[in-house]
Amino acid sequence: MEDGLFVKSHAQITVFMDKAGSPLDQLMSSVKSASQKSYEKVNIISEKEITFAGQEAYYFETELFKKGASLRSADYYFIKDGYVVRVGGTSLGSAWNQRSSDIKNSLSSFKLLE
Repeated sequence: MEDGLFVKSHAQITVFMDKAGSPLDQLMSSVKSASQKSYEKVNIISEKEITFAGQEAYYFETELFKKGASLRSADYYFIKDGYVVRVGGTSLGSAWNQRSSDIKNSLSSFKLLE
């Protein structure tokens, strides 16, 4: 960062849906590629297949760097009724230790209504 500048951000929980045009494993490859293009550096801390909200899902925990700032993110991706659903939480890297348990608890409370 430049002298005199600082980054301030609140922890965020987001849900995003879009039409799924490919199987989940192919979609995850595209997600990784897009992240590499959007950030200067991407560290994948954890990546695994998991059951989330009763669905087969992929979990990613990443550290993202851009313009001197570090972000941490925990994201679940799954496909439901032809839509890819991303449920994620993000905070500044410097605040992750204080916020990660609240973020992960919020994410684990996500439920699909039939």
